[in-house]
Amino acid sequence: MIGGTGWFAKVIQMRRCVAGVVGALAGVASALGAGTITSGNATLNFPLVPIFSSTLGDANLLCDPSTPDTLYKLTWFYRSISGTNRIFSALDTPSESYAGNTATIVYSNAGDGPVGQARWDARLSIAIADGAAAGQAIIEQRLAFSASAANTSTQTWQVFLLIDPDIGGSATDDVASVADASAVRVRMTESASATAVDCYGLGASRYELSGGSALRGKLGSGSAALTTASGTSVPATAAGDNAFAFQWTVTLAPGQTRVISSKYGYGQSTCRADFNNDGVVSVQDIFDFLASWFAQGTFADFNLDGSVGVQDIFDFLGVWFAGC
Repeated sequence: MIGGTGWFAKVIQMRRCVAGVVGALAGVASALGAGTITSGNATLNFPLVPIFSSTLGDANLLCDPSTPDTLYKLTWFYRSISGTNRIFSALDTPSESYAGNTATIVYSNAGDGPVGQARWDARLSIAIADGAAAGQAIIEQRLAFSASAANTSTQTWQVFLLIDPDIGGSATDDVASVADASAVRVRMTESASATAVDCYGLGASRYELSGGSALRGKLGSGSAALTTASGTSVPATAAGDNAFAFQWTVTLAPGQTRVISSKYGYGQSTCRADFNNDGVVSVQDIFDFLASWFAQGTFADFNLDGSVGVQDIFDFLGVWFAGC
């Protein structure tokens, strides 16, 4: 026998340690997997538990298995009677579900105000669609933000969405510019490739293009609003680690709901008429919209009035005939 029984005991102990490490790693992998949605070759992962609980990176986007992570941050913030900007999950832990290409995040009686004042409920749907070509993906978000029915008066919130892309997997040479000020649509490009990122914050009251760390600091604390009013264009940023954010002013009586929509395209335009996100506006978009409408799907609420009705069909067709 080599080394006697002591040697055997050490081997057993080592195996237990290895098993413990493997188990811990498996637990981490499981947690990461729970925050993942996929469509075709595209994958969107939210590694934080709970989601939106850090001012640092919190989202990973792989348009194809062989491509690098092209997204650093995709985060929702709010400000209410406390006067302080906060990440959605800073004080309140949501319920989270991830199935197929859609994530559903639900907050109940959230907010930093006392019970009966400035509390809110929210249901966020995040869907990913694989692009029509390699290296493309679309992320569509729909946030139903509701004033708690227990609130004693009408309240006003500021709701923010911050997106920090890393085009080509790098954050060193991204340039943000305004694609359409009236539609609050921004675009990000880089000199090293022809890839562009396109995003709109539909109905946003303000927006800002700035360095990623600056915007994270602005929305993660303090009470600052974004700098640019909707409809106003600003010069492009200098190349670097840039990001963009949208701000909505939401005033709601107890029990009222405001629906907020955003669409983010990596290597693909975010045209609202392209309902199925295949990169072209065609009759198939009408068929797919109507299928969603008859199923009372979340994204069939095209006019964002909080319900799926006949007016959504008229509004969608109006955009479709306009071509975008």
